[in-house]
Amino acid sequence: MNSNKKQNNSSITIDLESLRQKYSNLLIKYERAVADYVNFLNVQSQEPCIKYNSNSKGIDQTCYEYIWKKSGCGTGNVQPNSSASWSQSQTLIGLIYDSWLWATKTDTTHRQGCYGKSTKYNTSTAPDYNINKQELVSIQGKAFTGTGSAGQSSATTLQDCMASCTNSNKCTGATFVSNKCEIRTGDSQIVSSSQKSYAIIPKEKQLLLNIEDINQQLLDVNKQLVTKIEVSETAYDKTNDETKIKNQELIKSYESLLEERRNIEKMLNEYETLDNTENENQIKINKNYYLYNLLLIISIAVIFILYKMFSSNSSPDQVVQYGGDLGINAYYIVFGLIIFIIFVNFLMKYLTI
Repeated sequence: MNSNKKQNNSSITIDLESLRQKYSNLLIKYERAVADYVNFLNVQSQEPCIKYNSNSKGIDQTCYEYIWKKSGCGTGNVQPNSSASWSQSQTLIGLIYDSWLWATKTDTTHRQGCYGKSTKYNTSTAPDYNINKQELVSIQGKAFTGTGSAGQSSATTLQDCMASCTNSNKCTGATFVSNKCEIRTGDSQIVSSSQKSYAIIPKEKQLLLNIEDINQQLLDVNKQLVTKIEVSETAYDKTNDETKIKNQELIKSYESLLEERRNIEKMLNEYETLDNTENENQIKINKNYYLYNLLLIISIAVIFILYKMFSSNSSPDQVVQYGGDLGINAYYIVFGLIIFIIFVNFLMKYLTI
């Protein structure tokens, strides 16, 4: 009987020591994970344009130069000047759009102004407004589903899949599995998957999820320690002050970890809200950009049609007023103008939505 009791006591002691060592190691990992996240935020806070949003004005020189270089310019004879009255009146996306125009126009003035003698030109068909987009990281054995598709990707390697997401205005993450790349929009947790699967997410999200995971492990080990200590109190001496103190410390630690977990969840929710807001702004920017181009094309077409109608071979009495009546073509022109004005008014209202 005494032999069994000693074996039980010895087993409890070994388990306690093992759990305490595990808890101590997890605390070290937790502190390192928090430090990594803080360092990342410090680096992010020093990004040239991080303090501006899409509609910010009064962009400083450092940010303007960053926009200019990111468009591909920088070696030509034109340099950005944030102190000029024009640039001060422009929004962040306005400067990005203007820099993109300089980088993609093919006439001599823009080519030399942007690139100088360089022959490496920006050939993109639309500006990249994600000036503050984060670095992406991959996590093996996981998958990211988001809330919907961000389009198609032909990438067949992990690196190309990450590049596809970076270059997409809608992509907030991706999953690469079996040589297929699924780029996604919206936000969600990453889920367990096969070892051939890789979740691709922004680095900040990955750091926060890492903190959350270690926090949960600490909570689990903490519970096990409290349970083991309660058993040891019964097995040894219920008046053991040292054991009681250890138990109280673990309970306080548990409460502290729960509070930290609530803060982590709050940060993840805030990250999701900010990410969704940025995506909505990006979609609105793209919609306005393409509608503007459509309106411009329609305007040119209408002007061309009206010009043809005026310069047609019709007799003068079909165009001008004669004997108190308007010619038939004049009625067509007036009717066309009315329809065009109504259409433009509808589009302008839509652009402001």
